[in-house]
Amino acid sequence: MALLVSVGFAGLERVHGLVRSRNTILLCEPCAEDLVAAIAALAERHRSDEHLHDIGAEAEGDRFERLNDQLLRLHRMIETLVQDRTSEEGDLHSWNDDEVMLKSPARPYQASSHQSSGPEQRVTAHQVRAVLRARRLRDHLVAADLFADPAWDILLDLLAARLENTQVSVSSLCIAAAVPPTTALRWIRHLTDRGLLKRQADSRDGRRIFIALSDSGMEAVVRWFQESRPHLQCMMDGAG
Repeated sequence: MALLVSVGFAGLERVHGLVRSRNTILLCEPCAEDLVAAIAALAERHRSDEHLHDIGAEAEGDRFERLNDQLLRLHRMIETLVQDRTSEEGDLHSWNDDEVMLKSPARPYQASSHQSSGPEQRVTAHQVRAVLRARRLRDHLVAADLFADPAWDILLDLLAARLENTQVSVSSLCIAAAVPPTTALRWIRHLTDRGLLKRQADSRDGRRIFIALSDSGMEAVVRWFQESRPHLQCMMDGAG
């Protein structure tokens, strides 16, 4: 049975720890548009259940198509991130660039020829936070609502937390996402379903849930840092 749950920000931690069903839509301090969208989604699920063999299959295809679109947007964000200027020049210049690089003749990118066996040692939390600060500069130049997709910010914040050996609560991650809580919750769920994030129970309070990068999520984001190094260095050096 599908369930719609609305909660205030103060109660988000406890409610998120209790809600485990994939059929539940969790909203945090939703606006009218959030409520309408959630009710419409529940109505669509109900119609799909009534016509499982027909509409259900079509809804599943639409779901995968939406996920593909979201992944495409994330990929474009990664590609355009190398154009953002960061003030942490020292960190960028300190990255070692002694690897053999592979160049694509079809697309303007370079990639590392191999992956380090210890990726956590090649990226620092300070570097990750520098990228996050650079991304926040956009909000001072253009309207912040143009960058409403928080997936990359969520991944970066969790990478920094893992490198700092700290745990991240759901409410803290929603704040770091820099979007309305309901939007952040929706993306946390999407990224978890895609295997990039994982839920971790608080050892001192089983009702509380922490969010962390999965091993595959950690590998993907760290590798982005490694393979973006020459692009970022080129930008800071002013080379053509």
